[in-house]
Amino acid sequence: MRGFLNVVFTLLVSGVALIALSPIIVLSLEIYQDPLTIGVVCIVSGDKVIAVAWYKGSLRIGDATLSASIDNTTIGSSWGEEISRNRNLTLEATIPEGLRGKKDLVISLSIKIENLYRAGVVLKGCLG
Repeated sequence: MRGFLNVVFTLLVSGVALIALSPIIVLSLEIYQDPLTIGVVCIVSGDKVIAVAWYKGSLRIGDATLSASIDNTTIGSSWGEEISRNRNLTLEATIPEGLRGKKDLVISLSIKIENLYRAGVVLKGCLG
């Protein structure tokens, strides 16, 4: 992928933020003494955007939404009721003709941990 990709993670419960330059983000944390790993990877190839979110741990992860948008226009969204069963959530979207070129790309994952805590992972980048 040409351009740059900024990664921003926010855990809304504790207000923790991690910022890095990478097309992949992997977050590891511990809740109730259980390790939890959440990862998001984004690949842009031609006019396709493919994003995959995965999960590893024993905590229940539900209400997961993975979405892609370019310049505040949603180009695709995927929803999973409980990704702790399938362990991943995949989104594939086609970039519309009018949104190709040097535009801002945002991939976001929103989840609910044990039906108590909300967490979000956002990857921000520039196409082109």
